[in-house]
Amino acid sequence: MKRAHAAPVVAVLIWAATAAAGPAPDFAATSLAGDTLQLSDYRGRVVVVDFWSTWCPPCREQLAALAALEKQHPEIVILAVNVDSRRDKVDRFVKRTTVPKRVVLDPTARIAEKYAVEGMPWTVVVDARGAIVSQHKALNEKGFATLGDTVKRLARTGG
Repeated sequence: MKRAHAAPVVAVLIWAATAAAGPAPDFAATSLAGDTLQLSDYRGRVVVVDFWSTWCPPCREQLAALAALEKQHPEIVILAVNVDSRRDKVDRFVKRTTVPKRVVLDPTARIAEKYAVEGMPWTVVVDARGAIVSQHKALNEKGFATLGDTVKRLARTGG
């Protein structure tokens, strides 16, 4: 009886592990500055796509950490994708919080849907070829350190 339950669990775990692989869905979004940013424009560089919302307390810490990572490693692109429906909330939030320099708006969650976001914050690492390397929900301190090591290694190796 236990053996019957093990096979489906293994199948689910294998699917979850491989679901992160594959090409990153391309998207274009309007930045807070009014520019249109497109993921494919950054092909050749490591990109961290971070989904966040103003109502999410863990997002504040993660955004500040990503902004610091971006300053230390300008070769890495951070796209902070906000999923709030109201622009005025985002503007107020950004004025009092440290955020990466590229904040884009996804008020209808169209981009979040493409990436099957499961909660906030949700972070996706895309390598220089445009493939998803990993996805993370609400990184803790150790998880963020691992993320930093991963993106720095990918940027260094051109991966």
